[in-house]
Amino acid sequence: MTVLDVRADSAVTAPVRDGVEVLEVMPAALVSGFPSEGAWSEVVDESGDVVAAGWFSIDADVSTPESGRVVLVSPQLAVPGPKLLSAWAGSVRPSEVRAAAVAPGCAPVWFGQYVSPVHEAQRVVAQLEAEREKCAVLERAQAESVRKHQEWIENLNDLAIEWADDNGLCEQFDRFMEENGLRGRERDQEVEVTVTATMTVTVRGVSQRDAEERIDSDDIREHISGHLSYLDFDYALAD
Repeated sequence: MTVLDVRADSAVTAPVRDGVEVLEVMPAALVSGFPSEGAWSEVVDESGDVVAAGWFSIDADVSTPESGRVVLVSPQLAVPGPKLLSAWAGSVRPSEVRAAAVAPGCAPVWFGQYVSPVHEAQRVVAQLEAEREKCAVLERAQAESVRKHQEWIENLNDLAIEWADDNGLCEQFDRFMEENGLRGRERDQEVEVTVTATMTVTVRGVSQRDAEERIDSDDIREHISGHLSYLDFDYALAD
C-alpha cells in the first residue's frame, strides 16, 4: 500500500455541528470493488491492522478497479474545543479497504465538497512525483550516455596507441594526443631532480666548533667518494 504525503494535519478542516444534515441514502460505488461514497470504511495493512477509518471517498478520475486514490474523513472527537474533521489520504487496493461493521453515523451532505480539495491535493502530489521520476530517469540516461561515450574514447585511444606502436610513430604522436586531451604512450624518461643531503663527515679539530670551521669542499668530496662511490650520480656542492 502506497500512502501519499497528504497527512491529516495538513488537510482541509471544517466544524461538525450538532444536528447537521447527513446523507440518508448511500450512493453507488464510483469504482467497482471499492465502498460507496460516504460509507464509513477502514484501511488495513498486510497484517489486517486498521491504518485509518472514516467516511470513504475515491477519486474516480484517476482510480481503477485495481488501485484507488482514496480519502477517509473522520471527526476528531478527542480534541478540545470545536469538533473538527481530519482526512487520511492514500492509494490502496480493493483488498486494503473495507466497509466497517460499526459506524458513528452517516456522512454530512457537504461531505463531497469537503473531500474535493483533498483529492485535488493528491493529484498535485502525484503529478510532482511523476515529474521527479521523469527527471531522475533522464538524469540516469544522461549519465549512462556520458559513461558510454567516455568508454568509447578510451577504446579509441587504446587502438590509436596500438597502431602508433605497430607503425613506429615518434614522440610527435604522443604530443598530439596530449594536446588534444588524450592519453599518449608511456615510456621511461630521464628526469633531473635536485636533492639536498645532510651527512656526517669526520674532520680533525681541537673541538667540534673548530672542526666545523675547518671543513671545506675537499673534505666533503673525499667523504662522498669514500662512502658513496657505489652510487651513479652527479653532484654539485652549494656555496
